[in-house]
Amino acid sequence: MPDEACRLAKVEQRMDALEEVFEDRGKKLDAIIHALDEMKTEQTRYKGFIGGIVFTVGALFSFIAWWTSK
Repeated sequence: MPDEACRLAKVEQRMDALEEVFEDRGKKLDAIIHALDEMKTEQTRYKGFIGGIVFTVGALFSFIAWWTSK
């Protein structure tokens, strides 16, 4: 009987250790997901601004090219 109790105790210790590892990995995964969400919102925030600048520069270049070709 003591041998079985010892084995059971070892299995319980390993399960506790694995639960701690999975908990740590879950926290790290949550942090990574949060960072990716922040990056996504930051990227979409400037998307319209940069698109507007590109459109304006392109329109100016087209106007200048049209004007100089006359």
